[in-house]
Amino acid sequence: MKPLSLLVLLCAVAVCYCELHDDNNDGPLPIESVYEPVNPEANETEIAPIESVYEPVEPEANETELARREQQFKDFMKEIAIENKKCSESHKNYVHLPCQLHGERFYNKVIRTPLTSDNLEYFKRKCEELDQCFFTFICQDQREMLEIGRHLVQFCELEVYAQTDFSKCSNKLMAAKSQCYEQWGSYPEIVFTRTGDEEEKDKQSVACQNFFGKDSCLEIDIKEICGQKEWEDFRDHYVDLNPQLMNCSLPYEIPVDIPTKKLVFTDDY
Repeated sequence: MKPLSLLVLLCAVAVCYCELHDDNNDGPLPIESVYEPVNPEANETEIAPIESVYEPVEPEANETELARREQQFKDFMKEIAIENKKCSESHKNYVHLPCQLHGERFYNKVIRTPLTSDNLEYFKRKCEELDQCFFTFICQDQREMLEIGRHLVQFCELEVYAQTDFSKCSNKLMAAKSQCYEQWGSYPEIVFTRTGDEEEKDKQSVACQNFFGKDSCLEIDIKEICGQKEWEDFRDHYVDLNPQLMNCSLPYEIPVDIPTKKLVFTDDY
């Protein structure tokens, strides 16, 4: 090798070595999150977006496979309804891929988009698309899907419900200054955190005793102000949710509602 070429090579090696060992070299820049924070002041404990553990696009299935999956889902929902919405071991192992894919996408939309009068109808429609999926999430042992299920049930069945299906009666109760309704909270926060400690159990026990307000005062006020039909719809809605959230022992029968509609998802997240 010529002396000049050797000198150039040694210089190049020296430069690379210095760059690799430079104390000011901080390495590659971090990748910024593709998700917007829930709000500018969100703390570390605030719910973060879930990254899918599944392929974003399901492999195409033939008609026979699609029919098998649809029947399997119907059987799952029928068993859940007949068994008073209690999860069995077989239910915990059940995975419905389209539900999980769309559930993850909708969850990420929900946690970064405040519910307003402008998007209320959109969220109501999306909740109705996914309502049959909620129990497949809540039955699972997988932590992330369980959290998605609880969060979507809280959002759709409590927040959206109160501002859509129950909004007229809610406005009447507020106009009548119903103390029972103003003081009533459908579920304590512990239902959605669930650490399992004794304090949580005590709070849940108190919440179960006052499921429809102290001495069931909500039944009295809703019947008087909104009518018998509104009370029955309100009662059935919350009794139907009870096994998924608090599982209180209530003096009401759980409506046996076996879903018959076909799952149809729109990809507008």
